[in-house]
Amino acid sequence: MRSNSSLTAATATDRDSYIGLWDDCINRIISKFCSIEMVFVRKSSSSLAETVQDQWPNVTAFLRNFCLWRGEETDQLREGQLDPSSSIVEKFLWSYMDLPYVLGYYAVGFVVTFCAIPHAEFVVKASEKDLALVFKPRDCKMKPINCDELIEALKQITKALVALHDLSFMHRDLGWDYKVMRRENEWFITGFDEAVTAPQLYPHGEKKEQQQRRKWEGIITE
Repeated sequence: MRSNSSLTAATATDRDSYIGLWDDCINRIISKFCSIEMVFVRKSSSSLAETVQDQWPNVTAFLRNFCLWRGEETDQLREGQLDPSSSIVEKFLWSYMDLPYVLGYYAVGFVVTFCAIPHAEFVVKASEKDLALVFKPRDCKMKPINCDELIEALKQITKALVALHDLSFMHRDLGWDYKVMRRENEWFITGFDEAVTAPQLYPHGEKKEQQQRRKWEGIITE
């Protein structure tokens, strides 16, 4: 870490005075683990109040135009200001193309917390025994309100099921009650507690061999 002479007790009174330290200790270190260039974009302090509704985090980092890293930063907590630990979650819906954020951090002065966010809204259940957390997905529980929405929902659900079956998975508990959800104009499947690996009648490459074997057996029998 290079020394940062600009950061002193006398000058560390706003967010900008911490940026050099945050970059040296966090973002530049993270970029060392990437085999390709990581491009960082940081909001200026003057733009924070004006563009807070646009859901851009304070810091975004791109790899090949996909945003995989984010940061929320503040020099100190102030009354009426959203805590960075909350804003990093509230701004989670902001994404580049179809890829949401997966890794990030939030900093309050010298205190930095690293986090990996699942695409979720809140914790449903926690188990200390199993060291497990169950999250509710960020979505809306709703049913189609007309025939057009029903047809579109069924088309998207069928597409999702085909993809699952291609991976040899069976959902086994499909329904409108927290199993089929909607996000904007997209319908998707959740609730995989009962899902299992689908049995295969013919493992990969075996079907053709069995057909050939049966063909020769039929010739021999005749």
